[in-house]
Amino acid sequence: MPFVWNSEMHKFLAFFFVLYSPYMAFALECPEGQYYATSLSTEFPTTNVVVPRDPGNTNGGYKTASQLANYVETWSDNGYTVRAKANVAQLYGVNSGLFDGFNLDTGSPYFYTHHVFDSSGAFKDQNFKFQGDPGVTSFVDMGRAITPESMTLAARITAGNQVDFAPGRFKVYGSNNAADWNSTNSATWILLFAQTTTTTYPSRFRTFEISTSTAYQYYALHITHTMKQTLCFFSEWDIIGTFSQCLELPSSKCPVGHYNSIGSLTEFPTTDVVLSGEDDGFKPGSQVENYVETWSDNGYTVRAKANVAQRFGVNAELFVGMNLDTGLAPYFDTFEVFNSGGAFSNANFKFQGDAGVTSFIDMGGVITPKSMTLAARITANAVNNAPGRFKVYGSNIALDWNRTNSSTWILLFAQITTTTYPSRFRTFEISTDTAYQYYALHITHTMGGSSCFFSEWDIVGTVSKCLACPAGLIASEASTGLADCKLPCPAGQFSSNTASNVASMCGASQNEACPAQLSSVHESYVASNGNDGNIDSMVHSSGSTAPIAHVFNIDFEQMRNIESVRFFNRPVLVERITGAEIRIGSSLSWEDNEICATLNSDLIQTYNCNLVGRYIFIIVSAARAQANFPLNFMELQAFSACTSCPATAISLPGSTSSAACGCPAGSFEETRALNPPYASRSYSSLLGDHHSASLLDDAEHIQILTYYSISIQTNVSL
Repeated sequence: MPFVWNSEMHKFLAFFFVLYSPYMAFALECPEGQYYATSLSTEFPTTNVVVPRDPGNTNGGYKTASQLANYVETWSDNGYTVRAKANVAQLYGVNSGLFDGFNLDTGSPYFYTHHVFDSSGAFKDQNFKFQGDPGVTSFVDMGRAITPESMTLAARITAGNQVDFAPGRFKVYGSNNAADWNSTNSATWILLFAQTTTTTYPSRFRTFEISTSTAYQYYALHITHTMKQTLCFFSEWDIIGTFSQCLELPSSKCPVGHYNSIGSLTEFPTTDVVLSGEDDGFKPGSQVENYVETWSDNGYTVRAKANVAQRFGVNAELFVGMNLDTGLAPYFDTFEVFNSGGAFSNANFKFQGDAGVTSFIDMGGVITPKSMTLAARITANAVNNAPGRFKVYGSNIALDWNRTNSSTWILLFAQITTTTYPSRFRTFEISTDTAYQYYALHITHTMGGSSCFFSEWDIVGTVSKCLACPAGLIASEASTGLADCKLPCPAGQFSSNTASNVASMCGASQNEACPAQLSSVHESYVASNGNDGNIDSMVHSSGSTAPIAHVFNIDFEQMRNIESVRFFNRPVLVERITGAEIRIGSSLSWEDNEICATLNSDLIQTYNCNLVGRYIFIIVSAARAQANFPLNFMELQAFSACTSCPATAISLPGSTSSAACGCPAGSFEETRALNPPYASRSYSSLLGDHHSASLLDDAEHIQILTYYSISIQTNVSL
């Protein structure tokens, strides 16, 4: 039925959409050229929060005005903005140490509300409610949508019975409505978890699983009871979950006019790194965590760093081209960060959620890895301090250089058990066809030593470069090799996706064998056998020993861009054709045309030509003819991706689409719409002299572009 804007149905649907739209899940759709990526399980927010203290503040270190209800603290977290606040004033500020990555030694500030609970631990101020429920609420705007898996909560670390002041009963909510940041009662706040009874803390940490597949940007921790105190303070609450994002696809395409050239297997980086050191070998400042060393490698900039401070610098001589005679220093050396069993002992340093030492390198350009090589240091018993268990990752996102947890870090290899080194060298194969610019070696265990040091790690792989096609040749955007560089199509043709044998595309139908000629004929082995599509029929010149070349040619009847040719030799006496030439050009004199190939004795031979011409020739030289070598073969095919425009249409040289075929100069394309003047008419019913329905039959198929209907007022009542 007609659907008008003031209909009752429209009003109902509009009401339905407004009422339920907050609950509708919308999938993240990535635009063209990007891909959908989901992170690993991560603690959010991911950036430690440092609340600045006011100078001279002696009241616990809190920031002036941060004790006000709904005071908002804002900070940056990996490029997006995070906000936090509470609905009840806190003694030590809103953020305090709630979102500092489970660094629980926060002292003060921390989450602290003052005497708003009664002696049994129940919240006592009815003026502060969330979702109709009195209590203290801590809000956080993550800055992006997070799919939660669990919520972690930790009591404060101090002497005494601090767990008594921790949250005892509480609820966790999520929302995707920005207005909810300022709303304490809304249907768009979704309950994710409820702790409705006061139970003891098994330890200072508590983890509460959240069962939902919906991502939320806004979260609220609503505390209705402490464990049993009038004050509520605790060190930390965080959401553990994943986030999804659209990332740029690494481009493997070369620009138009260029082709992809793949180099040989090479050890990367390719340039030796030399650090200017002091007497003890390390460079001043290079022992600082995340210190970055930068150097030039064949015209691109390479960087290296580690997530744990190294005694002898970041790069040390890790990338010196497997020159293992490094002496005492520098080399990769992290000091006493592994335990007596060789396991990494500091949980504050993680990569992809896994504790360990990580060595990062930015190659300066993308490398397709085939293997990773690792070498222990040259000293007595140094293998004990070499990496025992480790993982190798790759990424193409520049931000990952500064990220220790991201879905764009792709695991390439994992050594998950500690095995002996067969020698000081170890090589680990990497199975991937994807090129990466950023690499990470993440070491979780040594071979058994409490320090980790070794001489070398490198990526062995290939690098691809986009090189310009030779002069006069063009290539498409997706070109993968020099063979993709081709001559532009002549005027009146366009480049198609597939190449066709144009030796069989002549005549009015463009589907006939092209005319062929042979300088002399032996018996019935005529020239037309050379491009009739039958590889069992043979061309054979006469056996004359006169010093005159034997010549075969095909006339394409128009200019053709010949990309490649395929030649089918005679199955016997194959050596006869050796040395014969294939030439292509626009001259009927074969000597004036360019050589495409010189034939050998193979049965089937294919050659790339990239030549333009109307004629293709096979020539057995006069010297070979005089030596009694006739011209004989089975079939010659000539391939071109250039397709002729339809009849009466033309295109400019170099056209790459059928859309380039248009009308020639002096004419134009016209579309006319005419009312068929002589259509027969029939009618469904009559009422007096008036027709209530009619049918027009034009007696042929026509395209209806538009129609007009004219109503004439009459005095007839129907």
